[in-house]
Amino acid sequence: MFSLCPSAPELRGYTWNFCIYIGKDIYDVSHIPGTEHLSFSEKIVVHLCQNLLNSNREVIADNWYTSVRLCEFLLTQNTFLTGTIRSNRGVPKGLASVPLQKQQSCFVRKDMLLLVRYSDKKDVYLLTSKHTAGFCEKQRYESGGKVFYYNKPQHIEFYNQNMGAVDAVDQDTEPYSPLRKSYTWFTKIGLHILHQMLLNSKIFYSQAHKKQVSMYKYTRLSCRGIILKYSKGYQEMNDKNKPSSSKVLHAMADFPKKVGKKRALRKVCVICKRHGVRKLTRKCYIGCPEKPGLCTAEHFENYHK
Repeated sequence: MFSLCPSAPELRGYTWNFCIYIGKDIYDVSHIPGTEHLSFSEKIVVHLCQNLLNSNREVIADNWYTSVRLCEFLLTQNTFLTGTIRSNRGVPKGLASVPLQKQQSCFVRKDMLLLVRYSDKKDVYLLTSKHTAGFCEKQRYESGGKVFYYNKPQHIEFYNQNMGAVDAVDQDTEPYSPLRKSYTWFTKIGLHILHQMLLNSKIFYSQAHKKQVSMYKYTRLSCRGIILKYSKGYQEMNDKNKPSSSKVLHAMADFPKKVGKKRALRKVCVICKRHGVRKLTRKCYIGCPEKPGLCTAEHFENYHK
């Protein structure tokens, strides 16, 4: 599955567009002039971004998509490209042969295209049609607590900060991924798309309520809301059908039943459970029709409010 995600911090993890790989010849972009010579990976980028072309936007891609040919084509569509590039995709041989020490850089420009080779743990090639050559100061802690300062190309730092949008999607959906389950392939695709829809809605939910919520908790809230809205046989207890505290006999007692010879019967406190805590109690309140488990008198009052 190929995904297009916005890099804005407030939309981190949101999937704007995606397509599923089902063959090399299905991504038809022939209606866009100049795409007939693009490779398969290059057509994927154009296919995902076709509604965003000619809007002065910037696409950030990894080295599976990025090439000099794609960068030149997107410039004709008033769209910029920044991404890591493989050394066999139009990188000049002179740039690859320059001897560099660690944390050294070398730049080469052709019209609007800027290509940089940066030497760190390994050589990194990055192509951009928007940014200019420049450096930012970074620091690294070495053994013994020493701080080492070095210069790093600005657009490589920009790439590292903004490329994590796709990783954020994988990070939130990976614990619930159906890919390793023994489901049929179309079931896996359906569940994966459903997880992406939930993640998209969770991002807007967090923005609207000004709070962060886990993917697990938001999924449970969504399922509960759907059940309450569309299930005819389910009715949530509300203030009307809850027993009034004035009509309930305020009496605390232990559960009379016992399991075996020593262990007494216990129930989970319903108030603690609402706050994500599982607490067992031997106390019950006679007079409540539900006979809920409530560990303290304060929880009893909260239950009947």
